[in-house]
Formats: sequence, C-alpha cells, structure tokens
Amino acid sequence: MSKENFASIMERLSKQEGIIRLFVIVGLFNFGMNFLITADYVQFRAIMEFAGITSSIKESVLLAGALVALGIGTIGGGILSDSLKHKFTREQMLLLGTIVSCVFIFSLPLATSVVKEQQLRFSLIMLLLVLGHFFIGCAYAPWLAFFPELFNRNEKVAAAICVNFIGAFGAAIATVSFSRLIDKKIPWIIWLIIGSALLSTALLTAISQPIRKKMDKEQLETRIEVERENNGEIFAKSSWLLLFLVGSLWAFSSHLVETGLIDSLTKRFSVSNTMAAVSSNILMGGFVVFLLIPTFLLTTKLEKISGSILTSGIYALFCLLLTVMKTFNWIYFIVFLGAFGNILLSIFQFTLPAESVPQGKEATYLGLFFAFASMAKPVATIIQGIILEGKESNETIKQLGGYPWVFLLAAAIMLITIIPLVLVKTKKRKKEC
Repeated sequence: MSKENFASIMERLSKQEGIIRLFVIVGLFNFGMNFLITADYVQFRAIMEFAGITSSIKESVLLAGALVALGIGTIGGGILSDSLKHKFTREQMLLLGTIVSCVFIFSLPLATSVVKEQQLRFSLIMLLLVLGHFFIGCAYAPWLAFFPELFNRNEKVAAAICVNFIGAFGAAIATVSFSRLIDKKIPWIIWLIIGSALLSTALLTAISQPIRKKMDKEQLETRIEVERENNGEIFAKSSWLLLFLVGSLWAFSSHLVETGLIDSLTKRFSVSNTMAAVSSNILMGGFVVFLLIPTFLLTTKLEKISGSILTSGIYALFCLLLTVMKTFNWIYFIVFLGAFGNILLSIFQFTLPAESVPQGKEATYLGLFFAFASMAKPVATIIQGIILEGKESNETIKQLGGYPWVFLLAAAIMLITIIPLVLVKTKKRKKEC
C-alpha cells in the first residue's frame, strides 16, 4: 500500500471518528433528558400516588401544567438563543437553562415527602414542576439547533439514530431504577436522580470541545442553500404549519402510549411495576438495538415524508395491538413492533423538521416544532385522565373506558397524522413540477 493511499484511509477514519465523537457529545444531553421524560411519561402517576395525589384527573392536571410550561420554555428559549447566538454559544444557553431548572427539580422531594397539608402539597408540586419544565425547555431549544448547525444532510439520520440510542439507554436505566424505587416506596429519590442526570450531562455537553468547527455565517448560508437545492423544497409557511400539526399529532398519540403502557399492564393484568417495566420498556429497548442497523439502512433510502407516513402506519398498528391484547404474555410480541415504530418516530421527529429550517432561525423553528408537540401532550394527558377515571382496571375494549380505549384513541390519532403528511408531499410535488 502506497503512502498516499494509507494517508487517505487514515484521513477518512479520522473524520469518521470525529463525527462519531460529535454524535456522542450531542447525545449526552439526551441521555439526561430521558430521565425526566421517563418520570413524566412512564411513571408519573405512580410517583404522584405516593405523594398522596390519587385522582387521575388531578395527576393529569399536574402533568399538563408541566408540559405546557415545557412548550412555552422551548419557544422562548429558541427565540432567545437565535437572537443572542452572536453573544452566547448554544452550549452556554443549554447549561444556564439546565442549572436553573435543576434548582426546582431538586426541591421537589420537599413537596412530595415533607409537606403534609394536601392542598399546599398539590400547589407546591405544580409550581415546582412548571418552573422546572419551563427552564429545561429554555435549555432544550438551543440543543435542538445543534442538528442543522453541526450536521449536513447525509449525517442527520445517523446523528438522530445515535442521539436517540444514547437517550434510549438513559431511559432504560431510568425505567429500571425508578421502578425499583417505586416498588420500595421511596419515589422521592427519583427527583434527585433526575436533577443529577440533567446537570451532569448538560455540563459534559457544554464543556466538551467541538470536534468540528462551527461554520461562520457565510459558510452556513452556502451549505443550507446547496441542501435546499438538492432537497428540491423550501418549505412555505403553510407547509411548516402542516409539519407543526404532524408533530402535535405524533406527540399526542405517542404520549398516550408512553404514559400508559406500564401502568396499563399493572392495572389490567396485576403485575408489579418492575415486571411491567422490564417486559415492555426494557425489552423494547433491546429490540431497538437489534433493529438499529436495518432501520438506519431503511431510513437513509426513504424520502423523509414517505418515511414519516410509513412510521405513522406502523405505530398505529402497535397501538391497535395494545388495544386488543387479552393476556399479559402478548406484550412480549407486541413490543417488537413498538420498538420498530418508536425508533422510526424518534428519527423522523428530528430529521423531518431539521432538514429545512430557515437559516438563522434554527432554534426558533425547531423549538416551535417541539413546542407544538409539547402543547399536544397536556391535552392528551387530560383526555387520558377522563377516559381512565375510575376505570383503570378495565381489561378489554368491551368495557367502556380504561386503557384499551386510550390505546384505541392513540391508534386513530396516529392514522390521522398521515393526512397532513400527504398534503405536504403533494405541495412538494407541485413545487417541483
């Protein structure tokens, strides 16, 4: 082998190593964020029950308030990050928002374990959840801007897979540890773990030296223009509104499943929280690893909108199977399809909007996409609480209310998502013609 060929190979390997390290640096914060997401979406009701809040509607109000604050914080954080990006780096904005958020998260054990008066406890939990989620939303928006700023079009799918894989690893650790703490009746420790995970990962992401120099304004404008020409589409405002609607519908449907899956197994089939978590979320995480490479190969060949339509169909089928399952053992087979749907959804939630964000408004538009999704979740939470109130143990769809009806609604909403996706695809074809 000639010296020239060897040098060329080493240069390519060096670049590959650099981009993988960058994926990991960006993914670190997602690892910590998934500890909070797990508490919010997977085990929130169980945590609140130990705090003396047993009404499904009250639990839904608490979670809804937190998610609204998260959405508002993401919008504000995105606008602020874009307007101040010449004075403060994305990393600095990320770290500052996380530090303030963790002050309130670390205070939650006082409200859940020390305060005895029920109404005061409820009000204090609401205040701390709202403030904690608002400021973590402010931190999340500049983090989202890393995707269009640091990765080119060909790297975005790989980045999304890597970042979501790291996040899924964090969610798996959180699910098992939180379930054990719930079974041991000491769930207040969960908030300390969440705060520590968020703070440490935000710090690591912020202080890690970028592997790739961030492009100056002229370079960024040139690259975005080239990518837009290659993509054949500059989304009009009407198309972005449809994308915001897609994000909202995806979030509404997946939120019903994420917040209800473990609790539905414990209520419908009388298994422990740990058993339900291992057989659903943890097993699903194992299937995600198994499906990682074939999913990557599939998504790199699929056009983003077509892939999003496929994702909606697969996830809807997953929800329908959760609706009709008759015994606990069904979950071992259903979660395979759930893993496929979840990894596709995780990829396209990042890559679909990140591919066409306007130059200079990366955090704003991606923050809006995430905020629209966050705003749908409180609505889903309230509706879920109404459907479940007093009927949590209903096993089949023949009984009105309960989790089978929650999952049926999730399937219907996911299928409706296909409509705006088709409209965006039609607009794109007309523009190309």
